[in-house]
Amino acid sequence: MSWGNTTTPEFYRFLDDVKPELVLAGFYGPMFHGYADNPASTGYMMRLPVSGQREALAAQRKVNDEIHRRDLKVMAHFQIINVIQKGGGRENNFAEFWEKYWPEDILGAKPCADWRELMQRDAGGNPIVRKHYVDYHGFCLNSPPAMQLLRRMLDVALDAGADGIMSNYNYRWSCVCKHCQQDFKRYLAARHSRAQLKARFGIADLAAHTFESIAGEIPGVPKAGAPAIDWEAMHWAARNFKQRWDELLIGHGRKRNPNLILGQWNHLGDVNAGEERAFMPVEQFGRGENFFWYSGGYGPTKLAERKAGDAWLSCLWLREMCGWKPFVMGKYENIRMRNTIAEGVATGGSGMGLQIQFTDPEGYEVSSRYLRFVREHRSLYARPSAWAEVGLVYPREAVWNQHPEAVATFRAIGRALVDHHLLFDVIWDQKMTLGRLSRYAVIIAPGEQWLSEKQRSLLAAVQAKGILVIRPPDAEGVLDELGRRDLSRVEAPWTLRVAGYSLPGRRVLHFVNYNRDEQEGARRKGAAAECPIAVENVNVDLRLAIKPRSIRLLSPDSATVDLAWTHQDGRLRFRLPRVDVYSLCEIGTPV
Repeated sequence: MSWGNTTTPEFYRFLDDVKPELVLAGFYGPMFHGYADNPASTGYMMRLPVSGQREALAAQRKVNDEIHRRDLKVMAHFQIINVIQKGGGRENNFAEFWEKYWPEDILGAKPCADWRELMQRDAGGNPIVRKHYVDYHGFCLNSPPAMQLLRRMLDVALDAGADGIMSNYNYRWSCVCKHCQQDFKRYLAARHSRAQLKARFGIADLAAHTFESIAGEIPGVPKAGAPAIDWEAMHWAARNFKQRWDELLIGHGRKRNPNLILGQWNHLGDVNAGEERAFMPVEQFGRGENFFWYSGGYGPTKLAERKAGDAWLSCLWLREMCGWKPFVMGKYENIRMRNTIAEGVATGGSGMGLQIQFTDPEGYEVSSRYLRFVREHRSLYARPSAWAEVGLVYPREAVWNQHPEAVATFRAIGRALVDHHLLFDVIWDQKMTLGRLSRYAVIIAPGEQWLSEKQRSLLAAVQAKGILVIRPPDAEGVLDELGRRDLSRVEAPWTLRVAGYSLPGRRVLHFVNYNRDEQEGARRKGAAAECPIAVENVNVDLRLAIKPRSIRLLSPDSATVDLAWTHQDGRLRFRLPRVDVYSLCEIGTPV
């Protein structure tokens, strides 16, 4: 992804050097149209090449043409909800756009008389205002004129040459417009009898009822003690948003282009229980989508506090949730180019996005070198399956059962597993099957007491097969339990991360080193401030019954070498002489 700088020579030289399959560039949708004529639009949030709606569209078409000339695909950002209400020197940007700058030749006739009919509104009928850097209003996806306008804005993006759409700002606030009232009532009526509505929610006459608030906030999770109707609203909001998103981007977008690449940019932080899709049903999560983007894992490092500034656990979470489709964990950091690219590909994702500093000479060099390494060794990354011995269950069911505190236990255990180099997968509790759980030597299930009876029965069944099932009320004691099992081990500082994969005829281990000289880094700027401190003499002791044919150590930082190894009694042992930032071991096995 390039957030700006798309007309610089360095951008096109970087594309020619790296040859990515997909380039995220360009901004479209409500925020673009409502703000592009403001001179401030060349800065944050969109960083358009030029201001002026027509001028910016023409400039973005040229960028798309240049990307296509290189036989690459371009995926455009489409701000689906937010429009700027205040900021950049105007009092009310979208309202001014509507009244003074409406481009009928681009968007056609206005879909309604009053711009407020497009927006999410409070009980008084006023557009809701939210603050994040600037003040925002938000489109309501249940508003027919809003959806009509979004379809036309999507046409503009596709006409400009976008091969894909990444929707941004996938939010719902506490809108109580008549359209949301109607849809929420239909949802409740389909799932609850009149008696249940009265007993559970205090609603005697649903048809006559008026909701003063519909607390289906995306993102969000109800606070402790919130009424039952708020939790019900979260489930409705997730389903409703996906329905409208599908109508716009799959129904309309793929009608125009059946091969349209689709994805969402959401926000996870550090495995946040209230992320945008927290209440999405398992069968709808990512349905029809090709690519996933989450923001999370903020850095750089605070090593004295045992903070590696990593998103390792978040990436494993996302890998599970998106079903191993391509993903990026977007980290808001412009220093550790090598480390962040390595983290992304080592956890099964697509490497770094957002902050690659290709206009900085050192940032260009290290980023292009790492991404070329991945391209040149793509056979080691293509369609692997996880090589893991421990399954860590993500307690999504606990969140749904009004116990989001279980996620804190999950995070604490997950961090401990990462720091101690365990080979583990994250398992979504709502996707557990007996066959899946039976692959592991150990299952760790925080929040087990809030699982369904069927899910608890699955855990009991795998335990009956001799698999250790740990049901921790907290993170204490988990490592002691694991220490008594015959698992693979890596002797290294806590700042090293390890992931394993199986491919035909080989096993692959990825090693990512987060240690760095923070003091020296503080004296430098940009990618030169990464200042890695290599880890040396890493002893690896793997539980592997198959005797290997060979072991190669590969790295974008050094030449490929063959490693000495021993194999005895089902244990494979070898030593890595050095890991600067990223290395991987290719263990050749009989096919």
